[in-house]
Amino acid sequence: MPTTFIIEPDPAGHRFQYAAHIAAVAARSTRVVLLTSVGGSTREEYATHLGHLGVDAREAFGSKTPAPSEVVAALQQSGAGRGDVVVVPEADKMITSWWRALPRGYPRRNSRPHVVLLMLQVPSHISWRDRRGWARSGAKVALAVVTRVRGAADTVASLVAQGDPSRGLLLRHVRDPAICSHRARDQEELRRRLGLPAGTPLVSVLGVVSARKNVPLVADAVFRLGGRATLVLAGWLLPEIEDWLAGLDDQRRDRVIVRRGHLPDEELDAYVAASDVVAVAHSNNGPSGLMGKALAAGTPALTAGSRVRARDAARWETVLHTDLDVDALAAALDRLVRHPPSLGNRSRADLPTGEQFASALLAGAPSGRTAPQPTPGARAGSH
Repeated sequence: MPTTFIIEPDPAGHRFQYAAHIAAVAARSTRVVLLTSVGGSTREEYATHLGHLGVDAREAFGSKTPAPSEVVAALQQSGAGRGDVVVVPEADKMITSWWRALPRGYPRRNSRPHVVLLMLQVPSHISWRDRRGWARSGAKVALAVVTRVRGAADTVASLVAQGDPSRGLLLRHVRDPAICSHRARDQEELRRRLGLPAGTPLVSVLGVVSARKNVPLVADAVFRLGGRATLVLAGWLLPEIEDWLAGLDDQRRDRVIVRRGHLPDEELDAYVAASDVVAVAHSNNGPSGLMGKALAAGTPALTAGSRVRARDAARWETVLHTDLDVDALAAALDRLVRHPPSLGNRSRADLPTGEQFASALLAGAPSGRTAPQPTPGARAGSH
């Protein structure tokens, strides 16, 4: 039986969840091996997302950012070759020299595994005035073309927002999954379970809480709402956020609820559904898994700092996009808290599932896998 090798050295955040979606689909027709960094298979994230799937986890890397040549060497050591599939679910850095590393390790094309690279930071649409965006994305697309031409990858895909219907030309577009196991209609019960206050608007920043989520800006916007709103920080808080918390005066600190540590997926979903607003004011210009969870739960989401998410927000009644500054964020929060939107004429049936995400990514791979039914924005053969 052939093997699908999933390359995920960094277990933090959403990464093992993507690996789990891929593993669940690949396991129908192949063995599944996860190549991760030392300690990755003992982390809570692994137990949450992959522990029940029977994946063969191998700690092949000494760091979370191995060079492409190290990844190729690990594949060779694991016996990967013709007929096997290699999936790199976060290839934005890997692609810079993958085009060179794989052919060096596998000089004969007919000995190479089928390779699928997924980039998370290539917007599907870029304004003609955005010179920086064109420079960054243009370089990655050019590398993708070189990688394909040199036979170092069979599919190079780009993650796009949940409502993006585009199929892609040079890159296959794969929609970010939107999955939540709880619903906003159960907010009261979920708040009791989580120990969150009833009757108070809660604005949440969830998951790996780092500087890129612009917590101080979101907090200042929440504080401007007076006593009508409280900020919730739940998940792994990075040192810069802990330092910011320590510098708050008592009055402001009393309006921040903190839950530290890894949130199993079900608990993260509970926080999403228990919130009045999920804040997605991230600096990176790309889709957000948390925004997808909010869409699936029916919880309003506020996004800022991303043209990609701004475009997607226009497709969904429960998502509001604004500028990444305190005044704009405060005004938007006030609007969402006073007049919560409903899902309107779009339904959760329009949201991509984890299975659709993985099937679109793996479409065309060997191993006797039948082609999945096409879904908007995720079709086979859409390079």
